[in-house]
Order: sequence, then C-alpha cells, then structure tokens
Amino acid sequence: MTMSLAILMCTTMVTAMMATANVQSGPVNENMRCDSYQACGVKDGDTWNYMCLCNGADLCPLYDDSHGIEEFVYFCETVDDAPRCTDLDDVAIKILPDYYGQLCCRCRTYTWREGSDHVYCEELLEGYQFLIRKLSLK
Repeated sequence: MTMSLAILMCTTMVTAMMATANVQSGPVNENMRCDSYQACGVKDGDTWNYMCLCNGADLCPLYDDSHGIEEFVYFCETVDDAPRCTDLDDVAIKILPDYYGQLCCRCRTYTWREGSDHVYCEELLEGYQFLIRKLSLK
C-alpha cells in the first residue's frame, strides 16, 4: 500500500492531539517539550500541526527554512547541524508510532520506501553541501 510521507507523518503525529495552525495558531500543549531533533511542526495540506514546544517554551520555527525539510516538517534545531547520513540505507527520519518523527541524519534528497515507516536518503550529501534540497515520495 503506497502512502505519501505527508499522510504517514501527519497520521502518526496528529494522534498526539497537540494543536493545529492554519492562519491562526491554536494552543500548544505546554507540557509537551520537544526531544532532540523531534519534529516540532508538520504540514498537512495548508494546515500546520504543532507537535511540541522548543526549549520548553517556544513555538516551532515554521518561519525559518533552515529548520525545515521542504516546508513540510520542521525541527527546533537547524537541520544543517544534524549529522550527515553515510549510507543510502541509513534511516534519515525515524517515524515513531507513539507521537513523533525524529531526524537521525540529513541527506541531499529523501525518499519514503514503500512498506517502511521511515524516511531514507535517496541521495547523500557530497563535499560541502549543506542545503536540504527536496523530498521524494516513491
């Protein structure tokens, strides 16, 4: 069964029932603090779902592209500070069944493999490339 990464991430993450943002931002569960490289914001269509608070008090930096991958998923930390993936079989974004996704390493491009709950590298970073380019759903 093929399911887009967006649907998979949002289905997994919305179960946390934090808050959603669509033009207006709703309240965020103040008891939910983001773990290291936990997805703090996930886009579902035109709606943003805030998953947790950064540093225990700050909203997810949805306005800062250096914290996101393809304007779809955002993290409290700058994505370029995450370690580089070293192999195409490395799990780049781990999708956990309870309430969040977690960035494990970064790639040049990403892919969601059919039958997997995780996101992998489609293309590794080379040399001094620091920008996250695109997310590919296959």
